[in-house]
Amino acid sequence: MTDFEFYCDEYGGTEIEEQEEFDRLAKKARLFISRVTYSEPDFEDDDVRSCLCALAEIYADSSNSAKLVREKIDDFEAEYDREGTEEILMHTVRLYLPPVLLYRGF
Repeated sequence: MTDFEFYCDEYGGTEIEEQEEFDRLAKKARLFISRVTYSEPDFEDDDVRSCLCALAEIYADSSNSAKLVREKIDDFEAEYDREGTEEILMHTVRLYLPPVLLYRGF
């Protein structure tokens, strides 16, 4: 299983500084990988583990930013688009994992 030690030492991650935060984001990344793959990937494989780390970093960054698509000044109202984040996540998955693991259409 991918852990904070792998993230820091093998993957070379620097975006996530605390183990608790990494564990939280890695869980989200693992769920995303499981959702877009045809069969359960081997989470002991270094490519899958690196993919999980990359996704965790994207989640860390996207939790602090989103694209503003609509804003209203009086009685303040704003609307943010986080859909672009999923496109980035999927692009990252395609970089790390072989196409045979992915569902068609992703």
